[in-house]
Amino acid sequence: MNKTKILVIDDEKGLREMLVYSLSSRGYAVTTAENGREGVEKARAERFDLALCDLMMPEMGGIETLQRLTRKLRLTDLPRRKRSELFCPENSA
Repeated sequence: MNKTKILVIDDEKGLREMLVYSLSSRGYAVTTAENGREGVEKARAERFDLALCDLMMPEMGGIETLQRLTRKLRLTDLPRRKRSELFCPENSA
């Protein structure tokens, strides 16, 4: 059985660790990146089912990261969620 593969992109180590613990304990295969550039590189090397991306990061912000994931890598079918949507689902569109 294949696990759902999730890419977590966040510059805050504690949040990455919390998401890894929470998601992996629910059976997901989780890979992390500490910034947008690293996230794009990892997405080039491996296929993910979902990307969770912080919006406010140094080097490359979350919006630019998601744009690169969808445009340049042609991952238009990759579900994307902002971290704020995870914690406040009633505010997500």
